Order: sequence, then structure tokens, then C-alpha cells
Amino acid sequence: MKLKYYAEEQSNYTKNYAYFLDGTGSGKKILIKDIESFKDKKTGFLWISLDYTLDESKDILEKLDIDEFAVKLLTEEETRPRSIIFNDFILTILRGINLTPGHEPEDMVSVRIYLDKNKIITTRRRKLLSFHDLRHDILNHKAPKTTSEFLVTLNYKLLNRIDDAVESVDADLDVLEDLVSDADTLDCRAKIADLRREAILIKRYISPQKDALGKLYLEEHRLLTQKDRLYLRECIDKLQRCIEDLDSFRDRASVIHEELNNKINEDMNNKLFFLSLIAIIFLPITFLTGLLGVNLNGIPGATEGPSFWIFCGILVFIIALTMFVLYKIKWFK
Repeated sequence: MKLKYYAEEQSNYTKNYAYFLDGTGSGKKILIKDIESFKDKKTGFLWISLDYTLDESKDILEKLDIDEFAVKLLTEEETRPRSIIFNDFILTILRGINLTPGHEPEDMVSVRIYLDKNKIITTRRRKLLSFHDLRHDILNHKAPKTTSEFLVTLNYKLLNRIDDAVESVDADLDVLEDLVSDADTLDCRAKIADLRREAILIKRYISPQKDALGKLYLEEHRLLTQKDRLYLRECIDKLQRCIEDLDSFRDRASVIHEELNNKINEDMNNKLFFLSLIAIIFLPITFLTGLLGVNLNGIPGATEGPSFWIFCGILVFIIALTMFVLYKIKWFK
């Protein structure tokens, strides 16, 4: 059902859209131009989702009669997760996993959220599947009933996808740990580098996100009920677990990297050991063949018929004696 819905959403996707949620779990999509007619309703609230890079979005924000600072934050290019609390509204910036085809999960999508009693405004530059989930819930009469519940629900959906990405890194590390002794070394090292980079970048954004949610949880606000704050506490705990998992992934990746280095060193030592054996075995016979190959008069046995075979026998004996000595001193088994 959801896959079919996502396919329809992709085919009918618009960068700016709005919904009116009636406060009972239901809602409907409305035209952006009709927002004004829903602003003053006594029940329910508006959800307005905008692409902040569009000129149209800036015009819409100016008509919504919100604080100038809020407009500036909602359209800011460079952001990091944080929360700012005012008397009548809340501003928070969160990050979500980027699951758009052609992008990496650690290339996280920034979501700017304005929240007051009658409306919630979200701005972003790229598509976010958590928004598709919310739209799906609205159409199936499972919509949030208040703006604060909307904020908590969005947090949960963002965290679920972050958790999925963290579990994906965990699964990839499990595979590498199983294959590290048999797989190609260069290929494994490249995969480990990618996983470590992914884990570091995800942690880079979700660590301040935990602080942003912590501020919402600690500072009481009339828009946030006690139930909302408890749910935020759960979100914070889940983020903390993800951060701890990412830290453990870094340690596991380091252990795998050390094992690969040990494997490389062991292979190199084995090759050097083999070359050393060859050198030790052939060093004395190389000396003898070099000495008797100087082509000077007076070399013993040069005119004798069987001298060549006698010399070959001496060389074989020297090789056998050398290998016996090496075996006795346990150079090889």
C-alpha cells in the first residue's frame, strides 16, 4: 500500500503543498492560494510545506504573518540542528536521512520547522520520505491532532529512518567481520573507509539533534503537553542509543582495519620468509658456481670427465645439508 502511495506521490509531487488537519485525526490537501481561508478556523491547524529555494515560498512566508526572525531561519541556507523557543511559537531545525535515489544516506536533509497553535510550517530543499509518511497518515485518518503532536510524530518518523540507516551500517560491518579473512584486502579497506565515513557524518548531525530535542524537553512551553515532552524524552533516548551504536561502529571498524593490516603484514612476512629461505639455500652453491666459473687455468678437475657430475653431487649435498640445518633450528616444519 505504501509503495503504491509513494509511486503516486512521486508522479504528482509538488515542491510546495499544504494540508488542513481538523484535530480529530483527519485532514485534507488544500491549495496554497486557499491558505488564508483556513487560518482563522477555531479547530484544527494548517501544515504548510515549502521548498525554501523558490521565490514563491518567500512570498508565502511573508503573507503568513509570522515573525521576521522566523522567516529568516526558515529560508536560511546553512543550518545545524537546534531549537529556539519563543512565547508564542517554537522554531526547530532537524535532520533526516536522505533516501533519494542517487544520494548517500549520510547526506542528510535539513528540515526547518515553525510551530504555533494554529499552524506548522516546514521548509526544506529536497524531498523527504518522512513527509510522505505523514501525508499517507493524513489520507488514512491517522493524522496528528495538534501542532505539538505533529512535531513529535515527525521526530519519530525521522528517527525511525535514522535508526534504519544505523542498522544498515551495523549489518555491513557484520558482513565485513565475517569476510575479512577471505575477502580481497583492498576491497575490504575501501568498504571500511566508506562505512566509517558514513557513521561519522551521521553522528555529526544527530549529536546536535539530540541537544535540540533536549532543549524542547527541558524548557516548558504551553504548546507542548506533558505527554509530548515524554515522547520527546523517548526520542532523545533513541538518538542517544544511535550515537552509542555509531561510536561502537567506529571501534569495530578500527578492529577490522587492524586485522586487515595484520593480514597484510603476515602475508608480507611469509613472502619475505620464503625469499630468505631461498637465499640461504642457494647462497653457498651460488658462491661455489661463481668461484668455479671464473674461466681461469688451473681449476681442479677441469680436464677430468666425471668432475662435472661430482660437482653437481656436491651441490645437491650442500642443499640437503642446508635444509637439514634449517629444519633442526625450526625455520620451517
